[in-house]
Amino acid sequence: MCDPNPLDKFLRYAINPQQLRAGIELWVAAFPSAHNFLPSPHKAGQIVPTIGNAIASNLGQSAEYIHVQSAKTDEEIYQTLLASAAIPLAFKSRQIDDKHYVDGWLGDNVPLKALANRGCTHAIVIHLGNGELWNRHEFPNQTIIEIRPTEDMGGLNKLLDFSPERIQLLQNRGYQDAKRILEPILQTLMIKRSRQESFARLQETSKRLRDDSPIY
Repeated sequence: MCDPNPLDKFLRYAINPQQLRAGIELWVAAFPSAHNFLPSPHKAGQIVPTIGNAIASNLGQSAEYIHVQSAKTDEEIYQTLLASAAIPLAFKSRQIDDKHYVDGWLGDNVPLKALANRGCTHAIVIHLGNGELWNRHEFPNQTIIEIRPTEDMGGLNKLLDFSPERIQLLQNRGYQDAKRILEPILQTLMIKRSRQESFARLQETSKRLRDDSPIY
């Protein structure tokens, strides 16, 4: 099991809870840890609960969606974000209120369902790996632009690489992939808008001509 302290320290350095509370609504998908269901003697261990998580996921246990800004304390904000990064078999689970959670990818790696339940109709989903399992057809009432990387971002050997260089690389690749997909869409929308504006001006000009008094 990996030492969680570096990730914990980095998160506390990078995240300002006050700014986060005032920012855009943020949700994370977290998976209930087997800690919640095991007798107390087992809760000191980590291997058994994380294997239990995988079994529970395969049996249909769903991820839970946690609204970060609803956290009662700053510490709960940190624990919620750390829970969403607690990769089973690599990091310990995190406690939020009286329940333990691990990374939500076991049940849902894209928490769009939480936003869809709140009325979100349009979403852009940017994946950092081509092998991520996610079915856009589970959201028939949402318009979704799904973006997957053009390059292999590394396999399991890169999964636990949280170095600043790796994070910057993922950010840059995600930006470039999003730009590749979104720029043509934006250009098309701008052309459509320009045509609509031109048509509206033409209609207005035609109306003025029709309404002009006749010249004798």
